[in-house]
Amino acid sequence: MADDSAGKPSVNALASVQVAALIRDAASLRVAVSKSAAGATLVDAGIAVRGGMEAGRRIAEICMGGLGIVAFTPGTAELGNFEQVHVHSADPVLASGESVRRLELELWRR
Repeated sequence: MADDSAGKPSVNALASVQVAALIRDAASLRVAVSKSAAGATLVDAGIAVRGGMEAGRRIAEICMGGLGIVAFTPGTAELGNFEQVHVHSADPVLASGESVRRLELELWRR
């Protein structure tokens, strides 16, 4: 796992691996990948394309900077039998707001 200078995992390095896999698997995930006029990579997972639960699951893990796991489990009768989403992270602070702050800082440095 790539670490930054403070010894914390690099959410950018971890998430970039997951983004590459999302792009590689775009067809089977029913997502569309394109480039903006400025060269940014855009992933459409449900606006002009169908998307799906697996695409959403992967995007949720990307949003946690590669430091979390998102899993689907069967629902229970008391909850209406809807599929449940379980989210786990060994470092929830870093995987949530901290990952966003660090990504913003990295983009600002560029």
